[in-house]
Amino acid sequence: MEVEACYNYGFLPADRGRHQPPPPPHATLPRAAEDAGELWEYFPCPFCYIEVEVPFICNHLQEEHCFDTRNAVCPICANNLGKDVAAHFRLQHTHLLKPEPSIRGTNMDKGTILKTMPPEPSSQNPSMQIAIIRHVVSRILLHNTIYDVVPLSSKLTVLDTQLPVKQAFKIMHDEGLALVPLWDDRQGTITGMLTVSDFVLILRKGILCIGVLKRSRQQKAISREQAAKDLQELEKWREEHEALLLAEWSELV
Repeated sequence: MEVEACYNYGFLPADRGRHQPPPPPHATLPRAAEDAGELWEYFPCPFCYIEVEVPFICNHLQEEHCFDTRNAVCPICANNLGKDVAAHFRLQHTHLLKPEPSIRGTNMDKGTILKTMPPEPSSQNPSMQIAIIRHVVSRILLHNTIYDVVPLSSKLTVLDTQLPVKQAFKIMHDEGLALVPLWDDRQGTITGMLTVSDFVLILRKGILCIGVLKRSRQQKAISREQAAKDLQELEKWREEHEALLLAEWSELV
């Protein structure tokens, strides 16, 4: 019963290094191929190094490692996987494929229990394991920046000195930051620190500036009214002076 239960979940007790999910109905091999002992191709998972049958490598990556195969790059060569993940591994990484003879000596479609334990698989070549690890590590070191590998808790938020005050305040509010360094691109160094108290001072200065603007506008309005009054008086004086000149001219004539 233990052997039957293990097979139903896709594993065999003596073959723990290989992941063998039961094939779906549309992917089952013909009965003649099974009876003939057709060779299966196994591919080592680039994350856990479990040897998985090539047709099921996509399901293994999605279920065991939450790997999005639709818009992802190959974890080995960093190239686009394309639509057929299994074909990419089979064509681009042929040197990693390992043939394995079929171990199903009885008809599993009818529920026949495996009577004899399968032979112990040969251990993976240590040099191949080292080569795979080195290849994966080199890809990680070449295609990732320092900022990508630093933990999120260790990352530092820096604001540019030319950033508008409103946008800087929004960033600090959204990120929950009370202290942010200020970076100057011209000098190429940090020139100061921006704190929440700085925004209080900025608001106070803004209120003072608003008061000054209001007073200046009031003064301008008063000066405009005074100028209008002066113009009216000047116009009145001009009219009176013209009337006197006309009267004197009429007397002379």
